[in-house]
Amino acid sequence: MQQGKKVHDPLETLRNQVRKEIEKNYPTIEQFCFENDISKSILSRLLSGKQKEFKLETLIRITEALGKNLEIRFKN
Repeated sequence: MQQGKKVHDPLETLRNQVRKEIEKNYPTIEQFCFENDISKSILSRLLSGKQKEFKLETLIRITEALGKNLEIRFKN
């Protein structure tokens, strides 16, 4: 890794997008989790950045609950 070069963190981008959508569409994170049968502890670990690895299935469930599609692709 080159010093001074910022490393793109796709999970940070996802975290920000998920947080924004939840805040826009739900009064609380708890309400989002309850209505969509998503574990609050898993979502909290994603949003806080404390956990760096997640099952793809979990990320898909969260994004689909927000009415979005998760897109994964290679990019130059």
